[in-house]
Amino acid sequence: MQVRNHFIITVSLMLTAIIGCTETVSISLSSVTEADDAMVGIITRIDNGQFGMRILVEENVKVKEPLEPGGKKTWYTISEQSELFSQAGNNLLNVIREDELKKGQIVKAWSSGIMMTSYPGQTGAKRIIVLHHI
Repeated sequence: MQVRNHFIITVSLMLTAIIGCTETVSISLSSVTEADDAMVGIITRIDNGQFGMRILVEENVKVKEPLEPGGKKTWYTISEQSELFSQAGNNLLNVIREDELKKGQIVKAWSSGIMMTSYPGQTGAKRIIVLHHI
């Protein structure tokens, strides 16, 4: 009897984990946007840096000088703590995986804290919202 109960509990936990991994989660846009400084731009490069995947977000790809309007460029390193979303319409966001971030997408990106003052800047990604898919 104990073996049977143990088996049923194990199978139940496995099914819960599998269902949890494949479920699409929608969140209200207003629940994740905040007044902190966010950058809107285009993903122009994706690579694997020393600390994981990172994306280069550029305000305006035609602007080459950092002090010109639209010249902001930042590398965002994606970590397990990064919140990744895709705008789904009706003011909702869907949770996405890092492999769903693609070159050419328009995103809104938040820094996780310290910004390296190199050009382009370098920081961790607190949150990335894909605003427009390619």
